Amino acid sequence: MSLVDLADDTFVVAEPARLARRLTAAEFWRACWPSVRLDPYHDRGAEGMRWYVRGEFTGTAELWLEPCRDGTVVHVFLRVDPARGQLPGRRLARVRREFAVAVKSAMFALKDEIEAGRTVGVGPRPLLGPAEPPTCSVPAGDLEPAGDPVPAGDPQPPVGDPVPAGDPQPPVEKVPSGELAGDDPKVVDQPGVHVVTVAGAQDRRRVDGRDDGGPGAR
Repeated sequence: MSLVDLADDTFVVAEPARLARRLTAAEFWRACWPSVRLDPYHDRGAEGMRWYVRGEFTGTAELWLEPCRDGTVVHVFLRVDPARGQLPGRRLARVRREFAVAVKSAMFALKDEIEAGRTVGVGPRPLLGPAEPPTCSVPAGDLEPAGDPVPAGDPQPPVGDPVPAGDPQPPVEKVPSGELAGDDPKVVDQPGVHVVTVAGAQDRRRVDGRDDGGPGAR
């Protein structure tokens, strides 16, 4: 890893091609970093440039112009080492700061020059699409409802088949098998009445649960 590893980002309301004409010129970087010389080895046109760094420090530098809505994000990378051995810790920290402050000051000066007279919040051309990206990747209209909405404050619908109010099911009385003669009991259901019939005997009991004051019909 280089001793000086710098990455700077600045947003400028201008097209990449316009910024490339200014930021790829040797004069701009000579005024920014007078202690080094940049020798270009990869001209990327409107996307930027790459240089070899010579002088008091050696290494590489890169300019990347990234289009962003109505402007450009200017990315500057510098990775260099001292050309004459190591530097003391305090001296190295001061050099790192000098490189960083110099490039940021130069970028702010260029930004003020290019954006001079521009109304704050207004770009050079209309924006396409919303000002802010959507927070959900799925449009709200494409979502399937989970079920019928229940109005606030209403109780939840009961689970199972509803039972009509005022018409409860009559309870069924369990009769011990020992009270009925014969074997093989059979239960015959009739509307509103449950009748137990014992095979081999004429014994029928009304067990619909109503108390009419007497025994069931025989």
